[in-house]
Amino acid sequence: MTLFRGLADDLPLMTWLQQHIWPAEAKWVNEDFIRDGTELAIAEQLKGGITCFSDMYFFPAAASELVHKSGIRAQITVPVLDFPIPGARDADEALRKGLELFDDLKHHPRLTVAFGPHAPTRSATTSWRTSACSPRSWMPASTCTYRKPPSRCSRASNSTAYPLARLARSACSARVSRPCT
Repeated sequence: MTLFRGLADDLPLMTWLQQHIWPAEAKWVNEDFIRDGTELAIAEQLKGGITCFSDMYFFPAAASELVHKSGIRAQITVPVLDFPIPGARDADEALRKGLELFDDLKHHPRLTVAFGPHAPTRSATTSWRTSACSPRSWMPASTCTYRKPPSRCSRASNSTAYPLARLARSACSARVSRPCT
């Protein structure tokens, strides 16, 4: 999202997403856009002394090419959502492409490929269950989590539990670990 930096970033989250980011992504995001943004992000990080990053955005294969070329270390996280995204028509296609990318890069010395089911704001979404709890559960998974009160979570299920609490109670609980510090 480097190329969207500053785009209406002073607005409330859902206004920013629904009225600015999502329409801009629909109009502009393709593999070339991702390559340009990733190349800029890597250059900025290296200039600032950052030597490793985690990325969860569209067209992860394009981002991994630039990581390989630049010499930086990274975890490239394949976004898995329950609706179409740039580069994948559905969660199944994202999973298939993610497994292919993982297999292609599993021995890379500086790249790790992980699944990226989006935030566990609903109790058992397809994206979370199929990627984080897949038969290849030895693959890393990374997700967006937050600790907002349930009443403030958009897309919240009927559950009154916080997203992290629902995740911990799910079938994936053995894979839930503490955040990196």
